[in-house]
Amino acid sequence: MRIEDELRKNLAKAGRILAKEGLVTGSEGNISARISGEDLILIKPSGFSMRSITPKDFVIINLDGKLIQGKHKPSIETPMHTLIYKSFKNVCAIVHTHAPFTNCLGIMDIKLIPISIEGLIAISKEVPIVPFNKPGSYELAKSVVEALKGNRRAVILKHHGLVTVGESIKKALELSLIIEASAKLQFLCSLLGKPQPLPKHIKIGKT
Repeated sequence: MRIEDELRKNLAKAGRILAKEGLVTGSEGNISARISGEDLILIKPSGFSMRSITPKDFVIINLDGKLIQGKHKPSIETPMHTLIYKSFKNVCAIVHTHAPFTNCLGIMDIKLIPISIEGLIAISKEVPIVPFNKPGSYELAKSVVEALKGNRRAVILKHHGLVTVGESIKKALELSLIIEASAKLQFLCSLLGKPQPLPKHIKIGKT
């Protein structure tokens, strides 16, 4: 199977998982992957539902956001995706969701804290909250890139959800799911009192 075909298949599968887990509804969110060895990106087209998107629906753009292959309009967040790929050569996949519990923390300006073992493993660095900027704007793209510096892998967008990046679609997807689960746990704990983070000095291997 060609690299492009495999990426298309994995993107569509990731989209279905995100929809099933409730991180996106309707045509919310966007997902993309870098085509290895080329300055090209596969990205979800605008208006398509993650729940029903197929491998062939994804379009190909270059790093300037120009449509190279496909009949549909690329995602409104194309500027954010392209600027991230330009800025970080080791990023090969990007997932942007409207994950409700993570979004809740962002709206309230409450930082995500690692209160579970899985959270401590996945969130090794702070997950910054960036101020609201118009969707699809260069200002939003620039703020996300700035927040990802320092080898961070996730950013919460105030009033606008979560962005995760990774060396593969699988890693970016898994990080999105773990952060949303951590945000949900933090939200539930806050109903009972003040959530306490796990001590930073604890060293835990992968489960």
